[in-house]
Amino acid sequence: LTLAELGLGAFEKLFLDALGALIQTLYPGPVGAVDSAHAYSVGYGPSEAPDANVTRRALIPHTDDAEVTLNVCLGDAFEGGALRFHGLRTPSTIHPMDLPNRDELAYTHKLGRAVLHLGAHFH
Repeated sequence: LTLAELGLGAFEKLFLDALGALIQTLYPGPVGAVDSAHAYSVGYGPSEAPDANVTRRALIPHTDDAEVTLNVCLGDAFEGGALRFHGLRTPSTIHPMDLPNRDELAYTHKLGRAVLHLGAHFH
């Protein structure tokens, strides 16, 4: 979904400008201009319940099809769900199992907090 599809079209330029400045400060080399934003939501649970947005039990380590990803914690009625970073995707590391240290960092989500990371980060 885009910000406009979420009813936030009026904030899109402001959001992209502010986020773009932050991204250029944090990641000056690998990321170009921020010109679009898309939303993706996923729900996890012990079993699938699509009506409650519980669409899966877990994700395998992956990278995102984006220059950067902003993970935002929207709820606190859950257990687990740590965000584990495994290093960057490169031409020689196309799978997280290719990395020498597969569990470099784990982040525990907290309601209202966000993590900004490169889309090429295995997580």
